[in-house]
Order: sequence, then structure tokens, then C-alpha cells
Amino acid sequence: MPRLACAALLSMALHAHAAHLRIAAPSDSQLSVLQQQLVLWQQRTGHTVEVVKLTNASGDVFVQYRTWLASKNREIDVYKFDSQWAGQLQAHLVHLRPYTQQHERMLPQVVAAWRGRGGALLGLPYTVGVPQLFYRRDLLEKYGRPVPRTWAELTDTARLIQQGERAAGRRGFWGYVFQGAVYEGLAANALEWVASSGGGRIVEDDGRISIGNPRAARALARAAGWVGAIAPRGVLGYKEDDARGVFQTGNAAFMRHWPAAWALLDGEAGSAVAGRTGIAPLPAGDGGQPAATLGGWGYVVSKHSPQRDAAAALAVFLSSEEAQRLSAARSLPPTYAALYDDADLARAAPLLPALKAALPTLVARPAAPTGRRYPEVSAEFQSAVHRVLEGRDDAAGAVEKLQRRLERVRGAGW
Repeated sequence: MPRLACAALLSMALHAHAAHLRIAAPSDSQLSVLQQQLVLWQQRTGHTVEVVKLTNASGDVFVQYRTWLASKNREIDVYKFDSQWAGQLQAHLVHLRPYTQQHERMLPQVVAAWRGRGGALLGLPYTVGVPQLFYRRDLLEKYGRPVPRTWAELTDTARLIQQGERAAGRRGFWGYVFQGAVYEGLAANALEWVASSGGGRIVEDDGRISIGNPRAARALARAAGWVGAIAPRGVLGYKEDDARGVFQTGNAAFMRHWPAAWALLDGEAGSAVAGRTGIAPLPAGDGGQPAATLGGWGYVVSKHSPQRDAAAALAVFLSSEEAQRLSAARSLPPTYAALYDDADLARAAPLLPALKAALPTLVARPAAPTGRRYPEVSAEFQSAVHRVLEGRDDAAGAVEKLQRRLERVRGAGW
């Protein structure tokens, strides 16, 4: 049979069984990469995919997802999920282990965040969030200081630079900015302070509540000492864009943020810190190891989808090494260790080699062990931490009280 006729028959066969899928995703900066990946998959399979775009506000996206899944919505087949959501909505998600083994080649600590009760693989990650310490290279050179390796060094260096810059007339200059508002970003920051000081992960993998300990208290007390000293009191209302705004206008020496901020800091027109910024792993606490709260995104398949097999095939492709090569070229940290050593990707995304150094420091939020109760756990943690930062509660009493409150949330078991 002529080659063209064979190709035509193959195309007809593919389209005879073609599915039309819907994937829900936030309208964020990653959407263009997703659309590029979808073009490839549609060309290869004959399936079509419609993107259902939502707001870019993470909390609102989660509420909408939860509503759709609880109502057994059959219109959405695949959802783009934050890593912490899967365990909370496990009852509505397809277990993906039967569809692929590619997760076995991914970073194990990243895959662990997508496992639910009973070891079920609830989603397939396509990027990992690796929080970094952003710093002003020029100011460290000016004041003769190295990149801080501990929180104590950061505190001391931030104070020195702040004093020097203010003495030079920059009265609005600060040493350090971070995300201190009452929201999930504060939980991520505070987990880093506590875990890097040997104070545990709030709730451990075995379900044990661990926050009520002296090391956790000392970590929170140290952070409270930053507010009004090396960080503005306004940091208590900062989210990601607020912290970035202060740093990007040249008004801070250090900032904790996600890698996605790099493109804006170094490449956006009018950035006061373009060409002057460096990144490093977050500092360690006293006698501890650095800790970076694991973030990132992946894809899950709805149990209520009438096209589960095709939907699972889409999720597998979007998290594949091939697809992640496209997203990594846009500086989205991949979940495959091999891609961090790829010379071509390193030229396209110079941050990747630096991010590799921080991968061993990743610490997952306790979403997996606490499951559907994680929102309560996080809310209690955020509230307790914020009261300490405000100066309303002392740290030692706050962690003891939080321990008791989380024990009540847990009840007879998570």
C-alpha cells in the first residue's frame, strides 16, 4: 500500500477514536508553555484539548476546583494542581500509578508530595518550586560580606547594609523582605524557619504533631526580631508581589522568593536590580540544615471524567521529560534530575545549575499526612506565627498552644 495511503488511514483511525478533553488551569505566566505542549500532544494523538482558564489567585482556584470535584463535575478531565492540594481531594482523583512509571525517574522528594493515603500516586508533577534567597551582589561586594549561610549571618549582614545605605541617604532601604501576610505563603516561610532550625515539620510523615518544641520557638522568635528592625512592619501584610516590589525597586538587600521572580528582576524594563542580583539556597538555623518549602505544580485526573484513559495519557505527557524540557527552557525548574545537568537547557535557563544546589534542602508541607485537614492545620499555623511576628504572643507560648490546637484538629486521627 502506498505510504501516503497508510498515513491517511492511520490519521483516520486516530480521529475515529479522538477524544475532546478539557483541562482547567490558572491564567498565569506558565499558560503559554502549556499551550505549546498541548499543540504537540494533539498533533500526535488526534485528540483535542480545550483549556478552561481560571483566575491567577491560587486560593480562588482551589475553591473552584473543590466545588467542581465535590459536585462530580464531568466536564473537566484534567486539573492543573498545586502540590499541596492533591491529598486534600484524594477521594475525587484517579490513581495514576497504573498509567506510568515515569515518576520513578523524577526527584523522589517531589513525587512524595503527590502521594496520598495508601501510597496512591494522585498527580504527576511537571515543575518544582524551590524557594531561594535573592541578594544584591553589588551590595555584598560594597560591604565586603559573603552570601549568608545561616539566619544569624543574614540578620547581621542585612543590618550592616541597611545601616550603611540609610547613612548614605536611602531612608527607605531595608535589609530583608519576605512574605508575612496571613496566607499560605507565610506558612511556607515559617516552615523554612522552623525546619532549618531542627524544629520539625509541624506534623511529621507519621502523623505526629511536632511543632511544640523549643527549637521551633527560637526560630519564630528570631523571625519576630526582624520585623521593624531589618524588615519593615509592613512585611506583615506582604505577599509575593509586595516583597518583590520592594526588592525590585532597589530598596532591600535580601529577599526570600520563588525562582519565577528572576525573570522580572533581571529582565523587566525598569528593574533597578537588573544585573545586580544573585540567588543562593536559603540559610540554615543554629545547628540545623537549610530548608526550602517544596512548591510546584502538576496534573491530576478527575475520577468523574468519562474519558479517564485519554485524560491520564495527557497528564503523563505533560509531566514527561520531553514536555518538561520545554518548560525548563522558560526557567521552570523540572522534576527530572537529569535536566539540571543538560548543557543546552543551562544556556537557555542559567538559573538551573544554581537551583540544583537547593534541591536537597526541599521540605514538604504536611499536606500528605494531614490530608483533607491540611487547610485547618495551615490556618492554625499561619495565625500562630503571625501573632508572634506582630509581638502579640511570645514564641514559646505560641508553639505550645499551637500543639494543643492541632491535637484537637486531629482528633482520633488524620
